[in-house]
Amino acid sequence: MTKLKAGALVCFVVFICVVVSSVFMTKEGEELPYNTKQIEVKSSVITGYKDAIVSWRVKANYIWAGKSKYLFRGEGVVDGQLYDSNGVPVVRKIRAERVRVNTKSKTVSAIGNVSAIFEKRLKESEASQTKEGSPSLIQIKAEELRYFSSTKKTYLSKKVEIKKGDAIIYPKQGIEIDNDQNVLLIRDGFVMMSDRFIVTGNTMAIYIDDDYSLMQGNIQAERKPEYPHSEGLDFRERDLKAQGAFLSCQSMRYSNENNNDIIWVSGNVTIKQKGRTIFAASGYYNKADRLFSMKDNVEIRMDELDWLINKKKKGFKNDDIQSTLGKPTTINASVVVFDASEKSVFLRGAVRITQSDKELTCQRVRYNDKAETLVFSKGVQVKKNNQDELHCHTLEVDLNKESFSAGKRVSTTFEIKN
Repeated sequence: MTKLKAGALVCFVVFICVVVSSVFMTKEGEELPYNTKQIEVKSSVITGYKDAIVSWRVKANYIWAGKSKYLFRGEGVVDGQLYDSNGVPVVRKIRAERVRVNTKSKTVSAIGNVSAIFEKRLKESEASQTKEGSPSLIQIKAEELRYFSSTKKTYLSKKVEIKKGDAIIYPKQGIEIDNDQNVLLIRDGFVMMSDRFIVTGNTMAIYIDDDYSLMQGNIQAERKPEYPHSEGLDFRERDLKAQGAFLSCQSMRYSNENNNDIIWVSGNVTIKQKGRTIFAASGYYNKADRLFSMKDNVEIRMDELDWLINKKKKGFKNDDIQSTLGKPTTINASVVVFDASEKSVFLRGAVRITQSDKELTCQRVRYNDKAETLVFSKGVQVKKNNQDELHCHTLEVDLNKESFSAGKRVSTTFEIKN
C-alpha cells in the first residue's frame, strides 16, 4: 500500500469516527440542527425498563430523537420518577429544564433547575401517614442529576441543596444516592442550617428509609439561643436554652422518630456554654423524654454550682453552703444523666467533685430537685483543706433544711487548731 493510499485510509477512518461520535457523544445541552431530528412528541411520557421491571419514567413538554435510536432529548420536564430494583419508587416529582435519555447505556440526565423528592419506602401501615412537608421527605435542588439504571445510583452536582424537615443541607461538592439502599451520601464536607442550629462536618449519610442521619469527621455544631415560654420549663432550662451552646465531636447520629429529636454523639465530645464545659466520650439526647446523658470519662467544669440548684445561693442562711455553691467546681464521673422530666441528676462510677478547698469522692450521686436533696453513696469520702476528713457509706444533704446526715460506717478526722 502506497503512502498516499495509507494516508487516505487514515483520513477516512478519522472522518467516520467524528461522524459517529457526533451522534453518540453530543455534549449535554447542545442543540442539534433541526434537520437532524427524526421524531418529535409533545407533552409525552417516556419510560425505561430493566429486566422487565420499570426503572425510570420522565414526562416532558417536548421530546425528540435524532438519528440515533438510543438517544432521546426532552425540554420542560414536568415530572419524573426513579425506581429501585424491585420497581418501588424512591424518587419522584423530578423537574428540570432539559433531559437526555440514553437507552443503550441506561442513563438519564436532567439539566437546569433540577428539583426532586427522595422519600422513604413506606410499609403498608405507614402509607396513609405520608404528607408533603413530612420529615420523611427529602427535597433536593441542583443543576444536574444523573441516574444510572445499571447500578441504581443517582448523582447530583452544582448548587446542591437538600431540605429535610426544617433544615437545609449544603454539600461542598456533589452527592451520591444508592437507590436500592435508599441512602444519600455526602463525602466532601457539608453545612446544615436551620432556625435552631448550624452543623458542619466532613461526611454525612442519610438513611432515608430509617429516618436517621450519620455525620462523621470534625463535627462542629451550634445551637442558637431559644426563648421558650412553656410552663413545663423552670428558670434553669429557660436559662440554658437562652444562652445557646457549642458542641464538637467526631460522630453524630440524628434521628427523627415520630417528630421527636434523638441525638447520639461520640468521639472527643465537648459541649460549651457560658459558665460551663462538658467533656465525654459519648452522649445521648432525647427531646421528648427531656433526657440528656454523657458516658465515659465525663468531666464537667463549672464557674459555680448555683445554676444547678433550684434554690439560689442567696436564699441559704448557711454561709458554708453559700460559699460552696458560688465556687468553681470540677465534676468527674463515668456516667452523668440529666432527667428534666423527673427533675433529677444522676452520677455513677468513680465520682469526684473538686473545689479549691475540698474534694468529695464516691460511687454514686443523686440530686432530687423536687425534694431538694442531694445523696452521695458507696464509699463516700470528703476532704476539706487537706486536714478534715469524713468517711461514710451514705451522705445526704437536705437543701431545704440546710442540714446533712451521714450513715453507715461513719468515721471523721479533724485537725484541732490551737
